[in-house]
Amino acid sequence: MSETPEIRCSNADRNTTVDILTSALSAGQLDFQEFEDRSSAAYNAKTKGELAKLTADLDTSSTDRSSTETSPQRHSTQPPAKQRANSLALFGGSTVKNCVLAKKHLNLTAFGGSEIDLRNVELSAPVTEINVYALFGGTEIVVPDNVRVEIDGVGIFGGFGSSDEPKNFPPNAPTVQVTGLALFGGVNVKFVRD
Repeated sequence: MSETPEIRCSNADRNTTVDILTSALSAGQLDFQEFEDRSSAAYNAKTKGELAKLTADLDTSSTDRSSTETSPQRHSTQPPAKQRANSLALFGGSTVKNCVLAKKHLNLTAFGGSEIDLRNVELSAPVTEINVYALFGGTEIVVPDNVRVEIDGVGIFGGFGSSDEPKNFPPNAPTVQVTGLALFGGVNVKFVRD
């Protein structure tokens, strides 16, 4: 009796698996090396069964249960944003701009560069979390001067910080929390006039 051949996976299947792995990294279920190994395996996978094995031990049912929120200053007129989103730059670049930014955004940059431009971005919550990991690369976050930013990151053989942060904000100013790690790389928050 012959076995049924495995169903071949598509690029969309591979990308969905990497999104799950990225969320698992953000939640602390994977360390960076495990994430790199599994992501590489996902991009090289031929079948859906191979992809399923990469996420079988991960808790993908956890959802964000945040407290009641008030509307942000720049609320969305577009369809509701996802609660979590990811941007990834491996040996290349990525740009996030002109969109509705998810409440929690994970940016991974390794041997490349990323830009997150918040000037024309609609924030989907009054408090937005951007978690940045820059390894041998850099991420620049461009922020209009009417958005409050809280930075809590670590630079090891690199930098993690901002320049010329405004002091006065409107009472209903949205807040962006930037956290993460720059290892042999940099994360820079740059304020510009809106």
